[in-house]
Amino acid sequence: MKKIVISLLSLLVLITLGGCQSKFDPQTSLEESRTTLNEFLKSYSNKEKIIESYDKKTLNEFFEVTEKEYFSKNFKKNILPDKLNNLKYDSSKEWSDIGEEFTFLTVKSEEKGVLWVETKILEDTLDTKKETVTFFVSPDSISQPSNYIEMIKEDGKWKINNMLAL
Repeated sequence: MKKIVISLLSLLVLITLGGCQSKFDPQTSLEESRTTLNEFLKSYSNKEKIIESYDKKTLNEFFEVTEKEYFSKNFKKNILPDKLNNLKYDSSKEWSDIGEEFTFLTVKSEEKGVLWVETKILEDTLDTKKETVTFFVSPDSISQPSNYIEMIKEDGKWKINNMLAL
């Protein structure tokens, strides 16, 4: 009888300890999300043309197809459509339009297509309740705006979940 009681108490302690452990480890989360974001931000060279035409369909394909592994389902379903709708796809295009929505992208009136902008991570913030990491990113170009990029772990991988303007 004593062995049964000890076994039950041991099982109860293991269950209690297992329930107290959070799957969100701040240090690991910070390192893994930073690595993923840096990988994305270094996908292309500075001023490299990554999209041949500046239009909604082609930009959507960039996020939904070409670079899909870097973006969460929430971003693609809820954030991206709004950001794409905020852009002006006409001859008066300029960096401030697309740069405000996507810090790492730019367009030039004298050049067709969309160019990559080298961008660096400057600061980070952990939100243990939401289990997110938010990075303050800034482009090398002073004419390009800085933004916040929120990362979330989805299907075992860190992905961009939101981009927040200053």
